[in-house]
Parts: sequence; C-alpha cells; structure tokens
Amino acid sequence: MASLHRMRIAVGLLGGFALISLAAWAQEAAKTPTTPPTQLKGHESPIYAAAFTPNGELVATGSFDQTLKVWSTATGEELKTLSGHTNLVLSLAISPDGTALISGAQDNTIRLWDLPSETPLSNWEGHTEAVGTVAVSPDGTLVVSGGNDKSVRVWRRVDDKLIESLFRRAHRFRVPSRLQTMGYRRRLRSRARLDAFTYRDR
Repeated sequence: MASLHRMRIAVGLLGGFALISLAAWAQEAAKTPTTPPTQLKGHESPIYAAAFTPNGELVATGSFDQTLKVWSTATGEELKTLSGHTNLVLSLAISPDGTALISGAQDNTIRLWDLPSETPLSNWEGHTEAVGTVAVSPDGTLVVSGGNDKSVRVWRRVDDKLIESLFRRAHRFRVPSRLQTMGYRRRLRSRARLDAFTYRDR
C-alpha cells in the first residue's frame, strides 16, 4: 500500500483544480501545521474529469474548454495541452502502463492519446450522445465507454474495433460517470439501477 505521505487527490475547481496531499489531512489530525493544496490553473473553463498515472507522477485533466492538460504532480507544472475534441471533455482514463490517455466528450467520441508524445492515436465514433465515462481493462487491451445514449461499448485498442455493445433502452437511467473494468471477456453486467457497469470475465 502506498504511503499516506505520497498520496494525493485531485479536486476540480472553476478554471483549475487543486492537488491535495493526504498527508496534510494526517497532519491536521495530529494537530500539526498542514501543507496547503497545490492549485493548478490553465484551463479556461471548469474541469470535469481528472486521472492519475499509475506511478502518481502525472495527472491529466479534462475541461469544458474542450482540451486535456497533463501536469506534474511534483512541481505543479503544466506539461502539455491536448486538443481535438469539439465539445466538453467529460471523462478520462489512463492505461495501466501509463502510456495511453483515453478521453470521452460531449462530441460523442472517444479519443486515444499517446501520453509521452501527445500524439492522438485513435478517434472512436459510435455513441449517439455524450460519452460520460471511460475505463481501461487491467491488461490495457480494451477500452470501455458509457454514454448518455444508455449504451456501454467495448473497444479493442490494437485494431480500433468496436467488439461489444450493451444497450439499456428500456431503462430511464442513463449510464452515469462511473464505470469499472474487471476483465477482458464478453460479459457486461449492470447493477444498482445502472448506477455502475462492470465488465467481467465469463
């Protein structure tokens, strides 16, 4: 388990976001001086999504200004800006190896970016409404997306192919902004009134 003093959370703000060290909370509990959160500014509109790389060295943010930004968690420096979406960026995920960034947006698309080089690798279309949630399988080979069109879709990274779709048109609930991947086979299961979708092995 990671040390509390090395753990951070990202909190979205209007036009920026703050990196808060959990060690600061521990200090407060111990009645010692706390470390103020690092507030990072650069987006021109509210931030709606954030995702950390597995090693915790980078954090990516997605904004209503239609861009993604990548920041150093150690220094707070803005490292790069990724442009390509034509509407609000609503969801982010980073691959387990930390090399790929996936974004979903209100332009109904999912984009795959090469994180080290800023290169856009893929642009997946299929949802008919905003993509509010994305997730990556543990082995990094699949991306799962959930949209306001009440569908969950599974994409294969190696050939950009849509390999599975699950629709819940009979329900009045939309796919919300939480989606979890647990495997890479062909079973999609909804639970808790579509409050979450789980992608599992058969």
